[in-house]
Amino acid sequence: MLGFALTVLGQVDSVPTVNSIVVPTDKKLNAAQIDDLHRSLVAIHNNHPAEIDQAFERIGVNAHQLINAKSSARIWASIGVQQQVQRMIIQSILPRAIKNGVVLPSVNPSSVSIVDPLSTENQGLVVKLAASVGRLEVLSDDGSKVLQGTVFVIGIRTVATNCHVISDEDGRTITDLHKFTVDFSDGPNHLSKNEFDVVSIFPCSGRTGFDVAFLSVSGTSRDGTTPLPPPLPVIRTPISSPAPGQMNIWLIGYPNLQSADEPAYQRLEASAPNTYSEIFTPGLVQSISRIRAPDGNPTFDVILHIGT
Repeated sequence: MLGFALTVLGQVDSVPTVNSIVVPTDKKLNAAQIDDLHRSLVAIHNNHPAEIDQAFERIGVNAHQLINAKSSARIWASIGVQQQVQRMIIQSILPRAIKNGVVLPSVNPSSVSIVDPLSTENQGLVVKLAASVGRLEVLSDDGSKVLQGTVFVIGIRTVATNCHVISDEDGRTITDLHKFTVDFSDGPNHLSKNEFDVVSIFPCSGRTGFDVAFLSVSGTSRDGTTPLPPPLPVIRTPISSPAPGQMNIWLIGYPNLQSADEPAYQRLEASAPNTYSEIFTPGLVQSISRIRAPDGNPTFDVILHIGT
């Protein structure tokens, strides 16, 4: 799942950063991608060895052989093995809907989860952070509002999203501001008390890889009753890469459940069609890499993680 979601690292007192990347596995991998996939497998196996062993026995693969030696290049080069490992990781994804101020239980039947259940205190923190995460919608030609992506309140009357989220099919920034709506509803309903107008769009950077856009929004809702949610704290210093599986991550955002590819999100939508919108997914950080843009500036902290 490649996207932009609120990312909370570490323990309860941590602060969020705002980018996440997951590498899909549907073709031959290079050495670095195999390393990442291997780390994901190790993280799951360390927490649930019995479930992993049983799962791999059913598909005729020795999990210990893969883990202990990262096995041979010949075995890892097999697309079948890669797909099975990726399937095992995908099965561990346990997205949970946020609805009416509550983080609902997961509907995923998988017994493999590599993150401890949320405590009451942490559930309250998730709900508090989620209040400052909204969805960006655009008015279509037929007058309906279409989900474009997720936005995050990061300053006074300012939200962040992706540049591609505010672009048309040709990659040009949509300049007709009346088409945009920022909505903080946790369900698909459209209520004016949760909707905010986009006042202006800051120009996107022309630098390769800098896919972050900032929007100026109204300070009160369209019906004048609700103030814009408070800004989220943002990490402003480099993040140290943890040992694989040793740093938790929380993702909060608005995936398109009606068009989701991941089985876990499909099951969530099927459990209550057109009911959920804002989704929380816990996970583990596998690595954090500092990447410099092709022109040498700026640099980015790229977080490779697995949802659970």
